Amino acid sequence: MFEEPTWAPRFRRLEAYFAMTAPNLLPLTAADCPLLRDTPTLKVSELTEQFNELVKQVQDLAGSDFAYLLNRADIQGVIDDIQRVRGQLTRPRYRVGFLGTSQAGKSTTFNNVLQETIAQSGIGDATTSVITRFRRIDGDRNRFTLRYMTEDQYKDRREKLCKALHILNVGTKSNADIIGYLSNPQQLAAVQSGNAADAEDEQFETARARRTRSGEQSVLPDDIPYLRDFLRAYEAHGSRLIVKAGQPKEAEAPFEKRAFYLNHISDPSGPPSENLLLWDAEVGTPNPNIPYKLEAIDCPGLGSKRSVDTIMTKEFLPHLDGALIFLMAAQLRSKDVVEILEILKAHFGKLEGRVWIVVNKFDMLTKEPLFGDAQGKTVFDLIHEFIHDYQIPAEQIVFTSRKIYELPRVQDDRVAIETAAAMFGVPSADPIPPKCKSDRVLANAFQNLLNDGGISHLRKLILETVSDSVSSQIAQGARKQLRSLQEELTHRVETEQRKVKGGRQLREQAITCHDTVLEMLLELGTRTEFFRPLADHLEQKLYEKLAPSEQRVRVILNMTVDDLSKQFRLHAETLDQTLDDLMNADVIDRLYGEVAEKLEGLPAVPIAKCAGGVYEAWQQCRREDRDPKSWRTRDFPTFQSGDLFSGLTGEEVYAGFDGAAYLDLMKEKLRTATQQAMHSVRVQMRRRLRTIERELSLLIWKPEEAVQA
Repeated sequence: MFEEPTWAPRFRRLEAYFAMTAPNLLPLTAADCPLLRDTPTLKVSELTEQFNELVKQVQDLAGSDFAYLLNRADIQGVIDDIQRVRGQLTRPRYRVGFLGTSQAGKSTTFNNVLQETIAQSGIGDATTSVITRFRRIDGDRNRFTLRYMTEDQYKDRREKLCKALHILNVGTKSNADIIGYLSNPQQLAAVQSGNAADAEDEQFETARARRTRSGEQSVLPDDIPYLRDFLRAYEAHGSRLIVKAGQPKEAEAPFEKRAFYLNHISDPSGPPSENLLLWDAEVGTPNPNIPYKLEAIDCPGLGSKRSVDTIMTKEFLPHLDGALIFLMAAQLRSKDVVEILEILKAHFGKLEGRVWIVVNKFDMLTKEPLFGDAQGKTVFDLIHEFIHDYQIPAEQIVFTSRKIYELPRVQDDRVAIETAAAMFGVPSADPIPPKCKSDRVLANAFQNLLNDGGISHLRKLILETVSDSVSSQIAQGARKQLRSLQEELTHRVETEQRKVKGGRQLREQAITCHDTVLEMLLELGTRTEFFRPLADHLEQKLYEKLAPSEQRVRVILNMTVDDLSKQFRLHAETLDQTLDDLMNADVIDRLYGEVAEKLEGLPAVPIAKCAGGVYEAWQQCRREDRDPKSWRTRDFPTFQSGDLFSGLTGEEVYAGFDGAAYLDLMKEKLRTATQQAMHSVRVQMRRRLRTIERELSLLIWKPEEAVQA
């Protein structure tokens, strides 16, 4: 009688285990991807084929001798990313955010596009206080649904609201503690002024210290009452509305009463409102001006009197596929909008085909912005600068005006050209301002503005252009992600195969390299003298650009404030260029070279695509990082500052600011910029070394037995 081998039971358990843990990745068909459509550069079938090849690659791994890798955290991360991409491709709707500054008129404009008052607008300094989703539904009436926070969402929001007030370590403080603190004006004033009143205040970071370090603005007027009401709402309603785990609580509400739920309503003397615990709301509408595949996200206005509006908007940015940003024609730039654009640019990679700018309230412009100020500068020059800075095609700019939209219509549902032209003080025979006329795309946007306030153009953009463009961008982004995941998975498996084949000798060599890299990480993190000589050199070179001679210093000392303002713009541009040049030639190459000397001579353990080992990999990093623009983040210094001379020029010249003060200020900027630049280099070098360290650890790591015998 045949006797089963002793190893057979264990083998079956292992086989069953890996069968259980093998990822359940399903293949894709074009029918699974309703948002995608064929484009000249990419067919949907090509994308689904690429995804299915990756699924097969995972399945092949599950059936190979290296199936145990599927139980490793890094491979599980790749599998999770594949599932995430699948989720992106199979969604029934794409999400487009409606963002903008407070009082930019985005909700009103959206209602005009829909030809129905659906979005809530028109109350107080800022209207929307809850993220509101708009979806097309079947039927004959609008529906309104509320969704409350989960416990994790509540804790995250609580921490961010406290951080806006410079309150730290909130996890150790009860709501009663924080409410008591907020109710003590003397203690709060002490913290905000930077003067700690007692030892307890040491638990809180002062506003002055925080602003000095991070440049953040001071506490906004409504931050304190909002946080107080938010915490009171949780104490009163949290046990009923906030779920600890699972799906959040939802509730239907009358559509006609949506203003009650969606707007900021503060009543410190009354009971706390449970509306402060809302995470978002959803409006389902049969309105034909919303495509079935669009989910429009109305976000709170930026730059209002409370930080929560900006907090909520930022929380939702990673979930958007595109955005319409509403700006007032008289105020194109603001700190909040610039920050949002930077976040979106980092999220999307580029703003082309993703972000459209709606310049609203054009009717409020005076003659000067339309035709030129004393220097001949117009709003159209500012728009050109704006789209150039953020690499937004002019075709993604829309001009709108509620006042023109509400004028009587004549032929083809347009406003009489004489009436619209009169509003801007332009001749009806030639209504487009000269600076606008010189740009064909902007001239077309202005003509649409004259026709009906730009609303028909915006409606067509939402119904057709945005969906086509976002669909294309989603597909292109998915193709790039799938290619990266395919390469990552292949690399991980090949590294494991190389480790098994190399045996003990390869592992010992990898340990030697790994130890050296860890030593370099420690040295870069703790030894300031490693960077100080180059930091001093960098600061000196920058100062020589600022003031190359004593004669130049004397000239600056005798400049007026208005002349200094012009000089600063020139200095800022020159210093930015010089910093780039110095980072390339004097800083990056020399610092990376010092590290290379310590890595040279290490065993040539192949890592990534570098057969020459750690030294070759580091030299490759050195070549790639010579251009700081390829890796620097928003923390990298710049000398440009539109706010530096705010209030010091024109009619509000500050007599105490002169050439000497300017030079002192610029010296401080040079010192700070040098420190920031060197810190950025330190962070990048450590990031590169950490990547090499992780590659080496793959050759050292020994997986534990997945199943005990």
